[in-house]
This record gives sequence, C-alpha cells and structure tokens, in this order.
Amino acid sequence: MKYKTVLFLSMALVMLNSSYGGEELNLSERHPNEPADYTFNKRFSYENSMFRVRQIREFMDNIHTLLEKKGASISPEESKVQGSIGFEFVNWIGAVEGTLKKQDYMIKKLEFECAAMKYKTGEISKDELESKEKLYKQSENDFKSFWDSFIIID
Repeated sequence: MKYKTVLFLSMALVMLNSSYGGEELNLSERHPNEPADYTFNKRFSYENSMFRVRQIREFMDNIHTLLEKKGASISPEESKVQGSIGFEFVNWIGAVEGTLKKQDYMIKKLEFECAAMKYKTGEISKDELESKEKLYKQSENDFKSFWDSFIIID
C-alpha cells in the first residue's frame, strides 16, 4: 500500500514540476502578450502569489496611513467601519498567506519524501537528495515563522 501511495505522489509531483503542466487542461491564453504556460507557471506560482500578498499589505498600510491623517474629518461611525474593515483584512490576507505557505511546505515535504525513495533506489544522487531536503527545511522554517507571527483578530 505504501508503494502505491509513493508512486501516486511521485506522479503528482512530476505533474507539478513539469515545464508547463497545463496541457491536459487545454488552457487558452488569457492575454495576447502572455502565453498560457507563463500564466500557469509564473503568474500562478507561489513566489508571485507571495509577492502579491506583500503588495496588498503595503497598499492597505498606505490606505490606513491616509485614513489616519484624515482622522479629524472621519465621523465616529466611519471610524468604526474603518476599524472593522482593517481587522477583517488582517484575517483575510493572513488566511491567504497561511494557505500559500502551508501548501508550499506540504509540496516541498512530498518532494523530499519522493527524493528519499529515489535515492534509495539509486535514481538520484546524494547531492540531489540534500538539495530537496534543504528546500523542504527552508519551507518548513518559513511556515513555522509565519505560524508563530500569525494573529487572528476578531
């Protein structure tokens, strides 16, 4: 049973790591200047998503700063709404960031476990195994750091 699970995970990882990966979906271009493989692999990548999360945080921080500067002209009712939106936003963006980091950690863990099986059968070198382990540990530490700093505001 464990062999079947590892085989399935190996196949899934091959699909995740292929250069395009969306052929079976027959994806069309979403913009004339951006090939479907770029959209699939780059725009929807973990790295790009985390970059966008940071951009959203910075944007919301700027909005918050502007609203604070305007503070004297905000009514008490508007201030309550502004405060609740700010709290909700922290929870929303935290949930998105946490999900991305969790998924990255789980994928890197599976890739390392698959690499360990391949190393045992001689399919990959020790250097390749250590590289996968390093990526897995980095992702694990990244997720743990996020977890330790994550605050739910209600």
